[in-house]
Amino acid sequence: MSIDEIRRFVVKQDFKITNHAFEEMQITFERGGSNVKNICVFCGGDICKNIVTVVKERKGKVFIIENVPAGVCTQCGEREYDADVVSKLETIMTKRKAIKMEKLVPVADFTEV
Repeated sequence: MSIDEIRRFVVKQDFKITNHAFEEMQITFERGGSNVKNICVFCGGDICKNIVTVVKERKGKVFIIENVPAGVCTQCGEREYDADVVSKLETIMTKRKAIKMEKLVPVADFTEV
C-alpha cells in the first residue's frame, strides 16, 4: 500500500493523528468521531477541541501555522489532528501554500550557554 493510499484510507475512516505521530510523520490509528469519547492515548485525559499554533521544521525551514484545529489533552497537552488537517499542514509546508508573511526566528546553540 502506498503512502497516498494510506492517507486516503485515513481521511475516509475519520482517524485521528497524534502530535507524536505527526512529528515522526507516522500515522497512529486512533478512531475519532462524534459518538466516541476522545481520550488521550498517553495519559488517559480528555481531549477537547481547540485552535492552536503549530510550529514545525521541514528541510531546514521553520513553519509557524496559525489557527489550526486540534484536539488537545486537558491533562498533558498532547495534541491530535484530523487526517484532513494533517494533509493541509503538509500542503502548507511542501507547497508553501497560504504563507502570509515571513518572520526572522532567533536561533541559539544550547551548548554555548
